[in-house]
Amino acid sequence: MTSDGKDIAKQCGYSSSFDLLRDNIDTDELLDLLEQYISEDDSGMVGDMVKEIAIDKLEWVDHEEARADHEDAQYQAYKDGEDRR
Repeated sequence: MTSDGKDIAKQCGYSSSFDLLRDNIDTDELLDLLEQYISEDDSGMVGDMVKEIAIDKLEWVDHEEARADHEDAQYQAYKDGEDRR
């Protein structure tokens, strides 16, 4: 039976794999590991973080989303007008 990283870290006295890595590899290695995980991320979490930072700090605007929201609002207004007839 093979132990996973979490089990090994706990057996070595760490509360998580991250704590073991943080204490035993240098910053450059941690950054390389982070870069690898970011480039392989399929969960959408990294993209969400990038979008949030771009909006909050770089004043980026998602024009496609804004256009879609505007079209949805127009359609809803049209439907609401039809419902009143």
